[in-house]
Amino acid sequence: MKNDARKIAESVFNKDMVKDIWRYQYDKAFPVTIQDVEMSSILPSVFYMFRFGHRRSTGRFLDVFADKNGKATVQKIAEKLSETNEIVGFKGKVERAILGDLLLAFSVENKGYEGGQKKQVQRIVPAHYLSGWVDLPEAAAHTRRIPEMIVAILANQQDAFVEKTCEEVDFPVVYNLHKNALLNAFSNGMKPIDDESRISYKVDLFDESTRRIGVDQLLMVRLAQLLDEAPQRLKDKDAGKISNQQPVSEKAAKNFSEDLRNFTLGYANQMPTQAFSTMLEACISIGMYSNFMSTALILQKWYENGTITPLSDQQPAPLFVDCSSGMDKKLREVAEFSFDELGRTIDRLPVILTTLRLLDYYVYDEELMNDQCIKVQPYAREWIEMLGKILLQPSASEDAFFIHKLASKQSKKLAERLGDAFPEATGILCGSSSENNSIKRFSAALTNLMGPSTGKKAWSMMDSVMNCGRVNCLAHKRLTRKAVDITGSGRRDRIVRSLVLSDSVLEHIVHLFLFHQQKKYGALEMSYNEFLKKIRLRYGFHIDCAPNGSPIPNNELQKNRKILEKRLRDLGLLVGVNDAESMKKVISRFN
Repeated sequence: MKNDARKIAESVFNKDMVKDIWRYQYDKAFPVTIQDVEMSSILPSVFYMFRFGHRRSTGRFLDVFADKNGKATVQKIAEKLSETNEIVGFKGKVERAILGDLLLAFSVENKGYEGGQKKQVQRIVPAHYLSGWVDLPEAAAHTRRIPEMIVAILANQQDAFVEKTCEEVDFPVVYNLHKNALLNAFSNGMKPIDDESRISYKVDLFDESTRRIGVDQLLMVRLAQLLDEAPQRLKDKDAGKISNQQPVSEKAAKNFSEDLRNFTLGYANQMPTQAFSTMLEACISIGMYSNFMSTALILQKWYENGTITPLSDQQPAPLFVDCSSGMDKKLREVAEFSFDELGRTIDRLPVILTTLRLLDYYVYDEELMNDQCIKVQPYAREWIEMLGKILLQPSASEDAFFIHKLASKQSKKLAERLGDAFPEATGILCGSSSENNSIKRFSAALTNLMGPSTGKKAWSMMDSVMNCGRVNCLAHKRLTRKAVDITGSGRRDRIVRSLVLSDSVLEHIVHLFLFHQQKKYGALEMSYNEFLKKIRLRYGFHIDCAPNGSPIPNNELQKNRKILEKRLRDLGLLVGVNDAESMKKVISRFN
């Protein structure tokens, strides 16, 4: 049915127009493909892009490790490694099985997180810098351009694409492996290079004389050495470039950049690599969630008034946190209700993005605004506000009037072709809704024709960036059955979500805030009250107060606060000499 709708649209307009509009994202507002993504695959891609300054093509992983069926398994990888001279004592069947278990524990993950050594390997664990040499996932596009966004915000450049760094900064691109704070944190045993100008895909070498390296990192080094080199860049030079486009949520993007920088600079050499990488993934999860939700809220306001919220007024999405992680039924229900309220913003996002794509197409295709030079990188605020003026003020200019007239004409033409085959979309186009704006009506109909997958993709991305179902999750989701009529005879399945803070997420936030505190005041401790206030103001995570005046009983808020306090004590992150609130301090486990 969806394909039929697209064919009809192509016959009414043209294939180029449909190709530009029949998508699920708008890069100038949010430079990430809105779809599910495996967050554990992000860091290795970030390592590669920082080191080589471009996106990668397919490498040699399957060439080296694939079996006769074209699939790589832990068993096959262990077999290959046991044959090398660098790994001794694993040639027997039992020994190779032990080696396979080590690989599964420290280096790779099977498809669908399945156990066993005969399942297909799909992800590489960021145990060492050389994990960037492994082309997993197989296509760079499967990381949904999240690594590109991370590299862009850390490189902090102003051009359209991220370029080689030519100066001394904390996170240089194609400059020096050991000068980049992030790469250096994962580069145990890597030899320094005398001449960085002669960088190649084989240039990085491991120092075999080193003794300061763990088993998990050594396994990754040996696996990468069998590949002989890092993957080449994408054959299409333009596709291989790293876009410097950043999300329209400028404040959330700046906070994300600051969090990544401070956490890396503060703890890269103070924590064991496994603990550091787990907390770094938590940092990425929080940052991507904050940017996605902030972008959705900003675009919703743009849809209503045509302007982007000023940087100083941008606020994080307010959500209540279930500190019991679902163990307390009442707190879980409150957190699920809070998420449902915010979820309406995500449900409206597909239509808003279609509106932006449609306006963008009209402006470029009709060669309007040619006399205006509007910069869209790294932030496209001015461009999107220009589109908002066209959307909401059709009489403001001849160009805006022409676009609205064109949209109205094309809407009628599409409605005639759709007829009774797509009654809902036809009704929208013919004005059965209360929407009088021709472009908004056209966008709503097009989104309807794309099918329900548009909304599902937004939710699948939200679930992915929040690591739902993982140990280091930021949220839980569960399937419930809800009555659809007052008698309760009809019921339907429904997914509900609640914001939680797993132990690794809590540890990351505590250490990050304490590093901020140390930089500002020189003290590596923070009062519990200040911690709760800061987590609310920076990320919108409400623990002992209700978001947006939600009707949450005070006793439930206080219970939630005490549960978090106990969890922090159990993790060794909170101390207090008595019951006085002012004496409760959040402390660090690492210097």
